[in-house]
Amino acid sequence: MKVTAIILVGGSSTRFGSDIPKQFYKVNGKPLLAYTLDCFENNPEINDIVIVANPAYKDNLEELLNTYSYKKISHLVEGGKNRQESAFFGLLAIENETEKMDRVLIHDGVRPIIPPEIIHELLLALNDHFGATVAIPSTDTMCLIDKNNEEVVGTLNREEVYAIQTPQAFVYQAILEAHKLYQGKNVTDDSQLLSGVTPIKIVKGNKKLLKITTKEDILFLEVYLKEAQK
Repeated sequence: MKVTAIILVGGSSTRFGSDIPKQFYKVNGKPLLAYTLDCFENNPEINDIVIVANPAYKDNLEELLNTYSYKKISHLVEGGKNRQESAFFGLLAIENETEKMDRVLIHDGVRPIIPPEIIHELLLALNDHFGATVAIPSTDTMCLIDKNNEEVVGTLNREEVYAIQTPQAFVYQAILEAHKLYQGKNVTDDSQLLSGVTPIKIVKGNKKLLKITTKEDILFLEVYLKEAQK
């Protein structure tokens, strides 16, 4: 059974405050995306890697791939107008070479640390589920606010609220059909597409799976990278 990792790197990083998208920002001399790709390239459970990227930064991506040697990258795909469309394009790129029950992981390219045990647990979850996602419980009280973002209109039980992370794992045919069904909905989470029709397994997440959004996040990443070298 084949396992393909689809890496989404289509963002322009407007909140990051850099001249280049954050996926190409270098930490300890190495682009963030290279750290991400290493995690899948070096994982024996992963067979292929599909990169879905913003064509505006084609030169940056080519420079990275020319610098680092990756043998598992099978497709470079042009991203769509939003995250959902980009994930869909990644799935379509392998439609003719992927069996219905093959596995696929969808991951944000700017989550550069993926512990191998997380990938293993996600794939195990697909033995009895069509989808699985990494998530961590909320440590704060969560509230609902009004449409003007000015007033609290309700409070959620934090014991029932989890923060979704990636990677997320799916049986290929299930997530492909879900994307086909919900085209144009601009959903920001792939597991959401399946959750209305089939249970999604929760795999306990990890703070190291942080998504790099601002320069402040780089500080946490540097700490985690330093710990990994000990």
